[in-house]
Amino acid sequence: MAAGAALALVIGSSCGNSGTRGNPQAKKDSPVNDPAGIQRKKPEPYSTKDWPPPDAPPESEWERRFLDADSDEARIAILVEKESSGPEHLAGLIRRALLGSTDAVQIRAVQSARMLRGAEAVDVLSGATESASADLRILALEIARDLPDTEKRVEVFKNTLASSDAEIRKRSAIELFRMRHKPAIPILLKGYAMDDADLSDTINGQLERLTRRRFDSYEEATTWWAGHSKRFDENLTEIIPEP
Repeated sequence: MAAGAALALVIGSSCGNSGTRGNPQAKKDSPVNDPAGIQRKKPEPYSTKDWPPPDAPPESEWERRFLDADSDEARIAILVEKESSGPEHLAGLIRRALLGSTDAVQIRAVQSARMLRGAEAVDVLSGATESASADLRILALEIARDLPDTEKRVEVFKNTLASSDAEIRKRSAIELFRMRHKPAIPILLKGYAMDDADLSDTINGQLERLTRRRFDSYEEATTWWAGHSKRFDENLTEIIPEP
């Protein structure tokens, strides 16, 4: 994901669920440098997103109308109207909603993300999985699972594998394997370097069906894959049996 200056975390105060904040695991969930070149994010919603701050001027007439709306019902109606009119400016409107609205508006905004494609879908859905609301994080991941572009799904789950939320990391690992897409495996293996024993167990549980073995480290897993990946086709069907 693109890195930018920390944004005002308006969403944190507007959500009913405090998510990962105040969690005794906060120290464990600080960024972790690792040999896989992946960094677990701090539990700060949208803080690493290169999005305009909540008080930035509107970038479209849709955003202006959203900012002028005086109720949740009116804001949701604008989201629904924009969704039905096409994807242009929709990503900006969803970002605006995520940065400073109530739970109900944010959830409707993420539902609208089903209309997004390409880089905009990756950006919005990856960001939404860092919401302070557990319900919204899971919803964003479920929508990402249905993206029609396989490579964009891989990009989202690559981002969310580094989530500050252990449940999101676990679900991301499961989705990366469930795709049965060979280029997703090296990304999945990065999870072994996340200093997260539960995540490593989840990855082993998925990969064991493919490798018939369990790995204790990122280095062990990547070394095995480098030497055996040619045994599998692009859909992870074994085409060359293990000797």
